[in-house]
Amino acid sequence: MTQQVLNSTGAAKATGAGSSEVAYAEKTTDTSITGTSAAGSTTIVTAPAFTADGTSTYMVHVQFRGCNRGTSYLRSTLFLDGTYVQDLHENPSTTQVPLSLASRVTPAAGSRTYSLRAYVDAGTGTINATGFGPTSIRVVKV
Repeated sequence: MTQQVLNSTGAAKATGAGSSEVAYAEKTTDTSITGTSAAGSTTIVTAPAFTADGTSTYMVHVQFRGCNRGTSYLRSTLFLDGTYVQDLHENPSTTQVPLSLASRVTPAAGSRTYSLRAYVDAGTGTINATGFGPTSIRVVKV
């Protein structure tokens, strides 16, 4: 089976035969989000550690079936080894928004761990998994 990913310019790149999953984790319960900054974000799901060689490229895929904002928004974020990497999306909506997001990365050599986290502006947001399907994080060497 060949999967298709997009590079930073939006062009498709076939990655089937040379791709391999190096880490995967999922969570099947809802997560309440109360942190109000990237530094104080709530951890949703963490992939198992894998060993990076410092030159290979990986796609970090995250998927969740729905989310509800805090007062004005909910932002999902990507962390590497406990350090903020980037915001993946912002949801300003009051409706359920299922998402599948990916980030192309080349981590430094060594043991690496990616996690999906989120924060809100105020109030409490939710990353939904119960009844919707699992929230997951997958790291694929491309």
